[in-house]
Amino acid sequence: MFYFDTPNYSVALNAKVASSSLARAIVAQFQPQVDFLIRTADFPPGVTANDRQWHGAVRGSKTPSKPVVLLVREPVSRFITACQQVRIHQAEVDSAISSLVNDSIFVRTKPPNMTDEKWAEVCARRRQADQKRLRNRSQTGDTISLRSNVHFFHQHDYIVGATTCFRFPRDIAAAAAFIGITAPLPESNKAKRLKPTLTPKQEAAVRDYYAADVSLFDSITSPATVVNQ
Repeated sequence: MFYFDTPNYSVALNAKVASSSLARAIVAQFQPQVDFLIRTADFPPGVTANDRQWHGAVRGSKTPSKPVVLLVREPVSRFITACQQVRIHQAEVDSAISSLVNDSIFVRTKPPNMTDEKWAEVCARRRQADQKRLRNRSQTGDTISLRSNVHFFHQHDYIVGATTCFRFPRDIAAAAAFIGITAPLPESNKAKRLKPTLTPKQEAAVRDYYAADVSLFDSITSPATVVNQ
């Protein structure tokens, strides 16, 4: 868990729920020196600051020091987008759900349209990324523990005390204004790959695993709904 620090609130870094846009906007609004360095950086042709992720540039902490603000996304939609983000393809969805439900290692499989040589390259890159991100978990081969991946965290776990919640995407503008961001949020970290399509059985399994998040999302009947946990 991580919370962005702003003057009045600790804003939850809820992955795949506008966290990249929020990170960039918070820097622009509240960290002018860092924002200047980003705006004047020499990016490659065709690349802008909004094409990069700036979570690491935002001041924050693992525990909130101020009242918490949390954007919440419908769990099935978030799961599908998270699969896209970490390159889980259609044939791996059942394995991904099983990994979450059973807290077991998720073993990747080679996409049918990928050569063995390309697959070996992909596996090597993923192993490096997994080892860096999941140092506290035992990893073997081309595997990741999905429960340990920030994109699959339960959203309700970010609630600390009286937490002000907003639905995403419905309340994104209201959330930004509540935090104190005056400019429109930039569109950052847009999906780059095809998202998997879930069967009714898979969708039901995802809803069951994220049942507390489903209840939380449904409870946010209006922007700035305060939830205690």
